Amino acid sequence: MSNILERILPSSSPKTIEVELIVKTEQGEFIEGAKIQFTFDGPPETRWTNDEGYARVEIPQRDDIDVDITKEGFKTLNKTMNLKADPRRTRTYRLEKEEISDNSKSAGEGNPIIIYPYPGIEPKKPPGILPNSENGHTLTRPLGHFKGNRWLLDLSYENNVYHYKGTEISTGDSLRLTNPQVSGNNNRKIYTWKNGQYKYQVIWQPGDPDFVRLQVFVPNGTKLVDDLLEK
Repeated sequence: MSNILERILPSSSPKTIEVELIVKTEQGEFIEGAKIQFTFDGPPETRWTNDEGYARVEIPQRDDIDVDITKEGFKTLNKTMNLKADPRRTRTYRLEKEEISDNSKSAGEGNPIIIYPYPGIEPKKPPGILPNSENGHTLTRPLGHFKGNRWLLDLSYENNVYHYKGTEISTGDSLRLTNPQVSGNNNRKIYTWKNGQYKYQVIWQPGDPDFVRLQVFVPNGTKLVDDLLEK
C-alpha cells in the first residue's frame, strides 16, 4: 500500500538553490578566510572563503538572503542578495580596508592623523574613488570598461569631468557625453546624460561594482535600451 501511495503522491521535498559569491579587496585581490554568514530561516549558515575568495551555500528556494561578510583588517559588509531575478549568478563583493588612526590632531586642524603601513607613502586610491566630494562625503562612480551582448561602455573621469562613451558592438557606432546628473542613494546611484531629448542612464550599485545597467530613453519616455553590462 505504501508503495502505491509513493507513486501517486507528488514529492514534497523543497527545491533548493546554490548561492555563490566571491570576496575581493577594493583593488581586486581575492580575500581568503573571510567569514560569510548566510541568514534565511533560523540561525545563520557560516562558510569561509577559499584561496580564490569563493564560498557557496545550498538553501531552500527563496527570493532573497541576508549576507554578512567579516575579515580582520576590513570593514564588515552587510548585504541582502536578491535571488529572484538571477539566482544562479555568482556575486562579487569588495571589502574596504579599515584605516588605522590615532586620536592625535594634526597641527592647526581638527582631523585625526592617518597612519599608513609605510611612513611617508600614501596608498593609491582604489578604483572608482574620485578626488572630489559631495556634502562632505567622498564620491564613488563606476569607472572603466563594461560590456554586454550589444553594447560597450567606457566610463572615465578626467580633469573633474565624468565621461561617457557608448559603442554599439554590431555597427561600431559610438556616442560621447559628459557631466551627467546624479540621483539615487548611497546603495543605488543613477547617472543621467542627455543628448538632445534622449536620455542615457547608467545605474550602479557600489556594493556590486563590476556591473552596471545601461538604459536609453527616447523623447516620449519609451525605454529603447535596458542591458546589464559587466566589467
